[in-house]
Amino acid sequence: MVITLDEAQISSSKLSRGTDFGVPENPHLTVSYHYSGRQIAPGQVFSAFLKGNTFFSANDGAEQDVKMLTISADRSVRLMVRSAGPMRPGIEQLTWEFARLAVKAIWYRLIMNYRTNPEQVAPRWETLTFEIEYDQVQIGQGYLL
Repeated sequence: MVITLDEAQISSSKLSRGTDFGVPENPHLTVSYHYSGRQIAPGQVFSAFLKGNTFFSANDGAEQDVKMLTISADRSVRLMVRSAGPMRPGIEQLTWEFARLAVKAIWYRLIMNYRTNPEQVAPRWETLTFEIEYDQVQIGQGYLL
């Protein structure tokens, strides 16, 4: 299906203000985000996300204190995800599994801009910052720059 310019502009104007969305695989997780407006190369965004998958596969999903920085092949794009602040007793922490689910959701929802119909894709190759929340408490943060 082809997306018209008007539909793409409407989607872009709604998303650029920043908002949040739930992570489909875990109802406790939410991603809040804000686009910063700088265009970035699609292939380099893909490269940074692909390298992120190697981090997720190399770390135990339950392990906490997440720190990940991936750099695209040409070193122009960076994807960073990390735990927010010090460990707090009694509060859920960012795990590698939570980080993986959040980054996957960012790819599908914010970068590829999938909506209810996967055939309707309007990729958005733009820098952004994001926070990962568990039951409305920030547990992680990151950026795509």
